[in-house]
Amino acid sequence: MLVAAWDTATGELSFALARSGPVPPGGQEGAGPQGGPAAGDGAGPQAARDAGAAKEAAAWARAAGLEILFRARGEGGAAHSGVLPPLAARALAEGGHEPSDLGLVCAGRGPGSFTGLRTGLAFAKGLAMGARCPAVGVPTLEALAAAVALPAGILAPVLDARRGEVFTALYLTAERPLEAPEGGPKPAGAGIAKAPGGLPAPLPLAPPAPPRALTGILALAPAAFHETLAGILRDLGRQVPPLPEGPCLTLGPGSPLLPSPPDGFRAGPEEGPDSAVVARLGLWRFLSRGDGPNPPLPLYGRSPEIFKTWRPPVRLAAREALEGA
Repeated sequence: MLVAAWDTATGELSFALARSGPVPPGGQEGAGPQGGPAAGDGAGPQAARDAGAAKEAAAWARAAGLEILFRARGEGGAAHSGVLPPLAARALAEGGHEPSDLGLVCAGRGPGSFTGLRTGLAFAKGLAMGARCPAVGVPTLEALAAAVALPAGILAPVLDARRGEVFTALYLTAERPLEAPEGGPKPAGAGIAKAPGGLPAPLPLAPPAPPRALTGILALAPAAFHETLAGILRDLGRQVPPLPEGPCLTLGPGSPLLPSPPDGFRAGPEEGPDSAVVARLGLWRFLSRGDGPNPPLPLYGRSPEIFKTWRPPVRLAAREALEGA
């Protein structure tokens, strides 16, 4: 199956074209007809949870082994709408593919640039409609967290939210180290991709499992970032099972806006979202859950400014009439 993926949540555009093995009937790993439970599934809540976990693990193993055929990263900014369609056309043409060959379209959902998100998601819906294939949305903060190959730990990806704030969320990473054994096979997803200009570019290692969200999207002032997250981590640390020990890793293109990390935090890479990771996460979500629970809809992180100042004209007119009486 051919997979196209991109993220337009930031000023930097990331695009990838990838290929995976055949998709099971119904679009879900381990699924029966119409994507329902596999035959022979046990009854009861625990059996359902076990079956769901097994399905997600099988789906991630397939998604982590994606072969990246084309990968490009560059400035998009306000010109995403003029850069993304030609880039997708070029990626398909260089591989001898047509849009109708696509089996899945994946796009970053944000949070991030209002215009960039709407451009990327609208193009995802249009391309998927023309190719008659599903379109899946992937949270951009999750994509940042999933790109980091680390043992168990806490991640706080950061994006510039403008207006003196940053977007973030807390994620729990995979539960085992990712180093390949000496002389052994490469970790799933490792390989060489085509970068702009035809130069080879190494792919990030695929974690053994996607990150798990511990919080929703947070919009924070940089000065209050570490104190707020430290308080949330203290509360989460009282839960069972306990969180892994070690500092919280801040990363992503918004992390340079933060003050120097205090005890309990450390600074990580500042790169933006990687489309190869968006493709992995999108395919995993589709195989394990179908496209219904993963719509390509924007995650703005907060309400548009106009919703805070706009008032219905009728109500405004009535108020002005009362004040003038």
